[in-house]
Amino acid sequence: MGKKQNLIEVLVVSSRPFVRKRIISILSGEEEIRAKGEASNIFELGECIAKQNPNIVIVNDDDKGISSLEAIKLINQETSDAKILLLIKDYDEKKELTALKMGVRGFLPESVGKADFVKCIRAISNGEMWVRRRVMEKLIQQLLSRTAGDNLSGAKD
Repeated sequence: MGKKQNLIEVLVVSSRPFVRKRIISILSGEEEIRAKGEASNIFELGECIAKQNPNIVIVNDDDKGISSLEAIKLINQETSDAKILLLIKDYDEKKELTALKMGVRGFLPESVGKADFVKCIRAISNGEMWVRRRVMEKLIQQLLSRTAGDNLSGAKD
């Protein structure tokens, strides 16, 4: 039996059990979102992605347990379909830009409320990005700088 149409299947990745339980609890009340599995380390993450093929992988950026950048690399190696949502303790513009370039579709603080959490998951599932304006502006500036540089280097006299 395949996935129900419009059902968003989520994999939760965090080395902290209470974070995984909180996320799963938040999602349990949503009809069209289902926590399909959970992983507490990078090895479990690899196994879960291969077996479960989730729509969205929620990675808790945890300095003591799972390296978010390492997790993003593994997710990208294992699947091109899953969209990545990164839960962060503190905003870090440099890390966010790096993660965006690696394919992350959104960021939320760990302390996010249920309504915004669910709204973000739906948005990401629909192909949208959930990124702070400041970070998006920085990314666009970098892109425009590169484009301007390419145009200047390719200009002919």
